[in-house]
Amino acid sequence: MYLIDGYNLLYQTDFETREQLISELNKFCRGKNKQARIVFDGLSPEDLSSDIIDVIFATNADAEIESLVNQVENPNQYILISSDKDLIFVANQKSVKSIKSEQFAVFMQEKDFIESGEEEYPELTDEQVASQLKEFNSFKK
Repeated sequence: MYLIDGYNLLYQTDFETREQLISELNKFCRGKNKQARIVFDGLSPEDLSSDIIDVIFATNADAEIESLVNQVENPNQYILISSDKDLIFVANQKSVKSIKSEQFAVFMQEKDFIESGEEEYPELTDEQVASQLKEFNSFKK
């Protein structure tokens, strides 16, 4: 589950609206078989959530995200997406991984990767592993 600092991520992308960001996050999450909870400051007259994206509007998004991180029971199942140093600190204290918004924005917008449905870390054959180890060891001296 991705816990996403909404506007923090939006401002790192080329998207002009939060609806565009949410649409792309839907595609991304489907390709990764993940769910997301994205928190924005403010209000919305409509529900922007989907079956895999939970969209939350809060008076103070940072406080809401901090509360969500503190409620996490299985930290290895969550990844915080934010560049906010205070939120990253809270996540680290709770053993929740974090990715800075600018890094995630680049990763998320790699269209070919998303649409192909490739795994983040594809499995290698024993032969491929041996070949890569041989190449790696040739650099050690």
